Amino acid sequence: MREELAAAAITKGVPASSGAVGMVLLGVPQGVLIAAFMGAILSFYFQQGTTERRIPRLMFGVVSLAFAGAWISLALPHVDFLRIGEMAGKVDAAVRAGLCALAFQSLWNLGHKLADRKAEGR
Repeated sequence: MREELAAAAITKGVPASSGAVGMVLLGVPQGVLIAAFMGAILSFYFQQGTTERRIPRLMFGVVSLAFAGAWISLALPHVDFLRIGEMAGKVDAAVRAGLCALAFQSLWNLGHKLADRKAEGR
């Protein structure tokens, strides 16, 4: 009986403690990180057809975009430039993270296009 009670208490606290551990180690709540992963995956899905990619490179791109989008979405409400923080604070953090990860890929591609144009001298 005592073992069953201890097991029930442990299983009740595991989800809460795993969320806290994820927050301490990664600096991002898990719900926000999951939404950022979904945005990063969609950003690679919407890319134009390119040459065959290697899977490790694609996985690294998704993970880096997800973390960048999640961290930016958490910092965005604290930006006071043009009242961006005030507007971003009204949006749920998970939605903000998904949109930031999705937009980050577009900004990255735009930067590469501008850099290529500068290199060609246009």
